[in-house]
Amino acid sequence: MNRFFISPDNIKDGKAYFENREMHHILDVLRIRPNEKIVFFDGTGNEYTGILKRDKNRLLFANIIHKKNVEKFRFPRITLSQAIPKKEKMDWIIEKATELNVDTIIPIITERCLIRKNEEVLERYTNRWRKIAISASKQCGRVVIPTIVQPKKFLDIAKDANINYKLAIFATLSDKRLVLKEILSDVFPDSIIVFVGPEGDFTEKEIRLAKDFNLAPVNISPLTLRVETASIFLLSVLNFKYMSYTENT
Repeated sequence: MNRFFISPDNIKDGKAYFENREMHHILDVLRIRPNEKIVFFDGTGNEYTGILKRDKNRLLFANIIHKKNVEKFRFPRITLSQAIPKKEKMDWIIEKATELNVDTIIPIITERCLIRKNEEVLERYTNRWRKIAISASKQCGRVVIPTIVQPKKFLDIAKDANINYKLAIFATLSDKRLVLKEILSDVFPDSIIVFVGPEGDFTEKEIRLAKDFNLAPVNISPLTLRVETASIFLLSVLNFKYMSYTENT
């Protein structure tokens, strides 16, 4: 069954109103008609079943007949701190990171990023990425949409990473690195931040700064991975590692 997204602001008194984008998708693309049953979620952990209706103003809404709060299984709070690659690659990373249960995505601006550092441009990109995360959440069955913040400078995120997170993974191609499996201990970290650099890796200056902030460089593979491959590989490893931990505890 198709799943749809409704902002919590549009749910009130047992009714949930769809915005124009979702209304078009329901009526014109999927050809779902009034009085049919649908499933939708509000992005904060609640999933609903409702009966589709239209009001006198032709607005589309659902009469809610069932609501459930979907408890999140025990899993670390994962933040992906992703250096911004080319547009289509970042779109793909956002989509797949959402499917792989990431909680927060922080696009970071590094020395080798090609993106324009214009506030209006960055806001436009961020809004686009949030829409992609909503679409991916609908597809994969998530009820909590990952938080996507406006792009930040690498320095602003790296300097406090070891304070704000139990485990920090700084993936790089530099010579002196820890092996990934060495830092994934059997202790369950409740929060993890993953740093993935741009095409060409972090610069030597950025790697030195990371070390100054006690972020140990980590070797995630004996091969040189593309940016998008590195991100998804790391998130997949964390899913396997800590999903297994969850199932065994």
